Parts: sequence; structure tokens; C-alpha cells
Amino acid sequence: MNIKLPRRIDKRITEEYGAYLAPNRGKERVLYVPQAMFEKTMYALTYQMKGDDICYYCGNPLTSSTRSLDHLYPRDYGGISVPNNLVPCCKDCNGKKNNFTEEEYYRFKSVKYDYELKKAFLEKISKKHEELRRKEGIILPKEWYTLQRDYNVLVQINSTDSYKKTSQYIRVTELYETYGSICKPVVITSNHVVVDGFLALMLAKNLPNKVKVPFVTLDNVIAI
Repeated sequence: MNIKLPRRIDKRITEEYGAYLAPNRGKERVLYVPQAMFEKTMYALTYQMKGDDICYYCGNPLTSSTRSLDHLYPRDYGGISVPNNLVPCCKDCNGKKNNFTEEEYYRFKSVKYDYELKKAFLEKISKKHEELRRKEGIILPKEWYTLQRDYNVLVQINSTDSYKKTSQYIRVTELYETYGSICKPVVITSNHVVVDGFLALMLAKNLPNKVKVPFVTLDNVIAI
């Protein structure tokens, strides 16, 4: 997938995070970004392109104390941190949206004052999410990712086993044991550098059998 990019990057983003835009052999512009600064750069680009003063959901003004970024496809279900999936919003709306997708949230808002409709809607969404967990592991547009068993083509990552004790790795492992799927996408740049989902990749590599792993390839991003 291609991430959304501005015509120009704010000078501050380049100075703080080392990211910059450049033409790729005369074709589309490509974002060059240090691997360690990927997520911070994505947040900064989202604010640059979508603003930081109005909540996407309720339209109320944002301040430094109320401002946040929401994942349209929730992070708990595989939502990735790229401008395509991020919107500025107030913390109140962010909390209310919780683990709904954008579409689900608006549908929930339309029935939330009717107890029976609300209950039926929540049960339907919960069942839908469970089914998707078992089938694909994540909830993302199909065109954003591919399920792959051949993931040894990626660059090698040196690491000790200390990551296995982290709460994030334990969570990814528990989800796999529950649903039989890797429930976190591995996000890689066009030059095969992992910028998100490292622990999901490590879990897949540690399993005795090759399992399908959801991969999101950012075609217009190069890690430096």
C-alpha cells in the first residue's frame, strides 16, 4: 500500500525525525525515514495533513490537553499507525470509539440511546470481530495486507530472547493461542525493513510450523 503523503514535509519534521521526501527515479515521491523514528514521523505527518485543531468525530476544538490521534481501524485489531488510518480527535471521542472501526462507531452512536438495539448491535459486532480474529487475525482492508508463510525473505534482525518477557509479546502469544492466528500485522518498508510488528514476526519465527502472517508493505516508504 502507499501511505498518504503531503506535497512537502514540514521543516520541523525533517529536523526532529530525519525524514524527508524525494523522487524515486522520476516516479512518485518516496518518504525516507529512520527506522526508529517511523511512528513519530507518521503521527507528525498526520497532524500536518489533517490539522491538529478540530476533532474528526465531534468537530469540537482541540487543545494540547485534549488532543489525541485515533486509529480508524483500531490498534487492538491490527490497526497500523500511518496517515491513512489516523485522524486527530479529542480524548473523549477516542475513548468512546474504543475498539470500533469508524463505520461501527457511527452505527453505534445511532443506536446507543436504545438499550435493546445497543445490546443487539454490540453482540453482533463482538461476534463479527471474533470471526475475523479466527479467519484473518486482524481487521484491516483486504487491499492493505497479504497473508504470507514465506517471511524469511526479510532482513535478519538481531535480538536476544529478552523480548519474550515483555507484556506485548505475551499478549501476541496469548492471542495466537486463543485464535490460531497472528493478530498483529508486520509492517515493512519497500526495502524490507520492519517498522512495526517485530514481536508478531518473532512469534511466527518461534513457532514449530510456518503460519500465515499478515504483512503490510509500504511501497512508498524507504527506511534509512
